[in-house]
Amino acid sequence: LADALREYAAVTKDSPHHADAQLRIAIIEMRNGDLRQAEQRVRAVLRTRPALMGAWEVLSGVLLEAKAYQRLVDESKDIASAAGASNVLLYNRAIALEFLHRYGEMEAALRRILRRNPRHAEALNFLGYSLAERGERLDEAKELIQRALKIKPDSPYYLDSLAWVYYRQGRLTRALRLQRKALAGDVQDPVMYEHLGDIYRALGRNADAAAAYRKALGMKHEQAQRVRRKLRAVLGGQS
Repeated sequence: LADALREYAAVTKDSPHHADAQLRIAIIEMRNGDLRQAEQRVRAVLRTRPALMGAWEVLSGVLLEAKAYQRLVDESKDIASAAGASNVLLYNRAIALEFLHRYGEMEAALRRILRRNPRHAEALNFLGYSLAERGERLDEAKELIQRALKIKPDSPYYLDSLAWVYYRQGRLTRALRLQRKALAGDVQDPVMYEHLGDIYRALGRNADAAAAYRKALGMKHEQAQRVRRKLRAVLGGQS
C-alpha cells in the first residue's frame, strides 16, 4: 500500500494520469479514515475537471462515509441528472436519499440503474429491502429480492432482506428459516441479529430474542438505544 501511494504521488500534474492517480490516493485515504484529506483531494481534481465522473463517484463515497447525506445530494444533483451519470454515483445518491427519507427520489435513482442493467443485484436488493422496511408493496419487494438472489444466491444480506419481507407478511416460520441461513456464516452485522431477535420475539421465543439482541449490541449496533428497548421488553416477558 505504501508503495502504491508513492507511485501515485509521483505522477506529476502535467501527466494525463494525474487526476486518476489523485483519485486513487483519495480512495486509500478514505479507507484509512482520513475523510477530510480525501475530500480535499477530490475537490482539487474537480476544480480542474468538474465533469469527471470518476471524481464524483469518489466524492460521493467520501461524503457517504462522512454521513454528509444532504451535501452529497445537493452537490451531485446537476451531474446526476446528466445522461452520462454512472451507476455508482446514482447508487450512492440513493443511499443518501434513503437516509434523508426521500424515498421517491431514492426509488427513481434505483429504477434508473435497473433500466440500464436489470441484473444489478445491489439495486434490486436495496429497493426491495427499502420497501420491506417501510412495509410497502411487499409482493413487489419479494420479487425484487428474489431476482437479486438469482444473481447472488448465497448472499447473506439478500437472504436477510427476503426474511424481512416474510416477517412483514407475518410468515414467521419461513422468515426464521431464512434468517438463520443468512447468519449461518461468520456474518458480523448487528442489524441482521436485530432482525433475528424481532422474528423470535414475534414467535414468542423471548429467551432466543434476548440472545439475538445482546449479540446485536455486542456488535456495536448504531441504534443501540432501540435494541436495548427491545431487549428490556423481552426480558420483561412482553411479546
